[in-house]
Amino acid sequence: MPYLIDVHVGINGTEPKEWVDRCLASLALCPVNVHIVDSSNMLVGDMRAAGYQLGTSRYVSYVDPDDWVEPWTYQWALAQLEDPGVSATYVNHGVYEPDGVTRMRSFFTRPSPAVGYAQEKQMHHGVVHRRALIEPVLHLMKSMSRKEYQVANLHALRCGRVVGSVDEGYGWRVHENGLHRSPAVPHPPETVTWARDMRKQLLAGPVT
Repeated sequence: MPYLIDVHVGINGTEPKEWVDRCLASLALCPVNVHIVDSSNMLVGDMRAAGYQLGTSRYVSYVDPDDWVEPWTYQWALAQLEDPGVSATYVNHGVYEPDGVTRMRSFFTRPSPAVGYAQEKQMHHGVVHRRALIEPVLHLMKSMSRKEYQVANLHALRCGRVVGSVDEGYGWRVHENGLHRSPAVPHPPETVTWARDMRKQLLAGPVT
């Protein structure tokens, strides 16, 4: 019987085998269905949109092949998502040197307040979304070369309550070939306009 969370991992074949092995081994300890996406010759936004559409489970997430998750991460997310008003969850992540052992710092020291779009930046890794809430905006991720996750995060913030944990549930390996250092191309105009309007709506407060 499938688990309630589909997790995709984009692999292009250039990643060190030991990094991918650690990523997949960490997921093997979690209650998730793992889907591998061939990310070669793909912008991250196209890969992410395709990955989110794999599987049919109620919730979706992703892990980058150079990173890893802690065993508790997804079990905790499932417990939060039992509340139908929760649209997404996220965990804190440690920032690590390429050796994957030397920890530099935590991504954040305390959760952002659940107002406006303050949580958007913290929802970087270890995020679980309700599939039904982000499927309508997956097309906006396409052709994005960076920060494609902002689309899903903004929509989740608009559609419900997002719950974060200050505890470290994800290991982010920072290295010179990381996606955050890849060349940026302009985001699609439709996506830029949508994101700007969404942020304005979030600042305006909840719909009554």
